[in-house]
Amino acid sequence: MKMKKLHALAALALSLILMLGFASAALAADTARPVILTVSPGTADEEALEQTVAAVDKALLRAHPRYEIRRAFLSETAARAAGEDTLAQALDRLADDGVTDLTISPLLLTRGEEYRALAETAAEKAGEFASVRIAPPLIGEEDGSSLVTALMRTELRSRMRRDAAMVFVAGEGEDPEQLELFQTALGADRELPLFVGREEEREDILSRIAGADIKRLALVPLSLTADEDVLKGLEPWQAAAEAAGLEVEIVSHGLGEYSGVRELFITGLKKAQSLDEVLAVWTGPAEEAESAEEAEPAEEAEPAEEAEPAEEAEPAEEAEPAEEAEPAEEAEPAEETEPAEEAEPAEETEPAEEAEPAEETEPAEEAEPAETGESRQPALIAGTYPIRVLSSSSRFTVKSAELFVADGQMIAVLTMEGRDCGELYAGTAAQALEAPEEELIPFQWNEEGDMCFTVPVESLDTELELAAWSIRRGCWLDRLLIFDAASLPANAFAG
Repeated sequence: MKMKKLHALAALALSLILMLGFASAALAADTARPVILTVSPGTADEEALEQTVAAVDKALLRAHPRYEIRRAFLSETAARAAGEDTLAQALDRLADDGVTDLTISPLLLTRGEEYRALAETAAEKAGEFASVRIAPPLIGEEDGSSLVTALMRTELRSRMRRDAAMVFVAGEGEDPEQLELFQTALGADRELPLFVGREEEREDILSRIAGADIKRLALVPLSLTADEDVLKGLEPWQAAAEAAGLEVEIVSHGLGEYSGVRELFITGLKKAQSLDEVLAVWTGPAEEAESAEEAEPAEEAEPAEEAEPAEEAEPAEEAEPAEEAEPAEEAEPAEETEPAEEAEPAEETEPAEEAEPAEETEPAEEAEPAETGESRQPALIAGTYPIRVLSSSSRFTVKSAELFVADGQMIAVLTMEGRDCGELYAGTAAQALEAPEEELIPFQWNEEGDMCFTVPVESLDTELELAAWSIRRGCWLDRLLIFDAASLPANAFAG
């Protein structure tokens, strides 16, 4: 009997040991998970927090399911009021939890004072982790066009009218050089009434607006959240504008509320840098070189591979306004019509006169590619084929294209030569201005960094009307494309 009890006790002890071992292994595996820490100025407004910071956290988790997402606030006051960690507290907690692989996602606009404070705090705690990397802010070392693209795809475009201006109001401490990049991308230097300004620039910007034929002004907070404190900062702008006789509208939405902006935070993780690289922006390359050995292994922690799907969403882009730019639309096609007409016959041996019927559906299909038997063109075999695409504009050049045929329908993936086209619309520029957002065609990045669009193709060898949103000019432009059936391989045709 005693032996049985001893065996039972031994079995129980073994079970407990195994259970503790499994629990320890599970705990170790959990703490070994890499972490993405989102760092924002913070807000005590629960609704604003849910619509912005929490929304970004959820988007990051969807894009990187194997990462744990945590958050921290830069403002001690906001952190205390919201019951969140400050950055220093969050880093200490991560170290205590055994986290070794850390990527920080700053929910900030520029490499201004807050970004620098974040980097310096992270540097103080870096010794607690094997790898610490920091993603760039929304306007990093780029030209600001990605943020413009994301914002122009929102309801902001409905406020872009001929007699209206829009000012994106930046907070204190933002990097003025990076704000200038954003201003350039907005197109204000091309007389479009879109501006970015800080408090010290208010008088100058409003005087420029007052000198134009503008009656209305929309004020947009260039901030992650649009809580009470942020909106209060717009009051001086509103008072001065109303005193100048302008009708003022306050846009009470933070940047984090826009899905396109949240996608930029996701793709920004692919550009995360080591602490030494980030701090070198202020300290110079000498200190960066001293810690180069530490920076190399840290690069392995980058969640770049998982961010790729986000790139396809990215470029949520811009599409909209530009009623003011309509005169420019009329001017451009006139400049580019001649090269477009020469492009068609350049590939053919027939004289230029025969290129004219391409404007009419029936004659164009019969006249052009006699060698390939274009009469067989409607009977295409299901599959994917390379195809040549002719454009009416030398500024809207298709680098390459693939035609997908299935169930009697055709779509094409266009790889563009340049990066000025933010969105497409199957129709005219005038129609694009009134089109709902879901009808606009956003671009996607390919592995080579080219902009790609997927468009429906009704027929070959006929002019397809497209409207293209020009990032550089900030307006819709009319374009014509012709999908050349003669360039299809012989095995594309049935019979």
